[in-house]
Amino acid sequence: MNKQETLEEVAKRIYTEELVRDVDISEDLQSAFINGAKWQQEQYEVLFNEYHEYTVDCIEVELKRPLPFKSWVKQFKKK
Repeated sequence: MNKQETLEEVAKRIYTEELVRDVDISEDLQSAFINGAKWQQEQYEVLFNEYHEYTVDCIEVELKRPLPFKSWVKQFKKK
């Protein structure tokens, strides 16, 4: 199982190995990368929570809705 990288480790790896191998990257750019990733994660969590609340509300509404009469009769009809 692979170890999950921290944002700091990813920033250092990306900026030192992959994108700009020959350029000396300042800590400001690495910090900007980390802050951007944290912001993106926060936005994802906000959207996920809003979606979760919406789906829970929809399920609660559907559970409170009575079954149509014909379906109710079929469901409880003795065979």
